[in-house]
Amino acid sequence: MAVPTPNIPNLNDDGDDGNSPIEKLFSVSKKYITNASQQSRAKQCLEVLLDTMEGAGITDSAQKAFFIAIAHGTSLLGNQMTESITEEEANKNRSGKSGNGEQESGDAYRYRGRGFIRLNGKSDYEKWGKRLGFDFITKPELAAELRIAAKIMILGIKEGSISGSKGTLADYINGSKRDFANANKWMESNEDKSLNGKNQQIVKFAEAYYEALLS
Repeated sequence: MAVPTPNIPNLNDDGDDGNSPIEKLFSVSKKYITNASQQSRAKQCLEVLLDTMEGAGITDSAQKAFFIAIAHGTSLLGNQMTESITEEEANKNRSGKSGNGEQESGDAYRYRGRGFIRLNGKSDYEKWGKRLGFDFITKPELAAELRIAAKIMILGIKEGSISGSKGTLADYINGSKRDFANANKWMESNEDKSLNGKNQQIVKFAEAYYEALLS
């Protein structure tokens, strides 16, 4: 009598059939991010973004796609969370600005760009540290952690406090409105109505992620 083969679960199978939102978004990201280790980080980033958006009450698919596109364009989905700038360059060009002390303080490099929307300058770190309850002044590197960076991006863009521009994200993306290009210009306080390279890239990413969320 034949002994039946036991049904041994595949320990490498996470149970995802590829149709979940995260897998659909990940499939899009892999078209642009080909390095295996960067892909792994990107998937982790997408999971954090979706979870944080859910917690923030973001339900509009186009808004979700826009946030993901910003994170992709700025940080390669979590792979470049800190601005690439030398200490010499930062201290030379940014000292005495945005709340930074003079060159000898080292503030300009210490408070260089971090996160999905790049906090930049001591004033930014102080403002958002108070807002979220973190000591960014002592530990500015916290702003580069995925979940914290996601909260800053979503709150800052949703309410317009990052750019200081009038209006909110819903003025450009909400329901039947899906104006990714002008939403990005509004976020960056960009009055130029032409599409520059960076803006075009964000729009491209946003459209791709939007289609994935709808599929």
